[in-house]
Amino acid sequence: FLIVFCFDVARHACLLALPFLSLYLVVSLSLFTQLQSSFRAILLLLYITTLPFLFPSLPLLTP
Repeated sequence: FLIVFCFDVARHACLLALPFLSLYLVVSLSLFTQLQSSFRAILLLLYITTLPFLFPSLPLLTP
């Protein structure tokens, strides 16, 4: 039961953080408008690929 509860809390935390993440992505991408489009595409791919790996590790890092 405790494991299921932790996963449920983590899922709700991820859902709550999604709007802030989208805002962060928009702001960070707007900062990269001066750079080349290929470099921006690489950074966007890095963002998309690293976010799913960062979020499952967040509940594990919290005590």
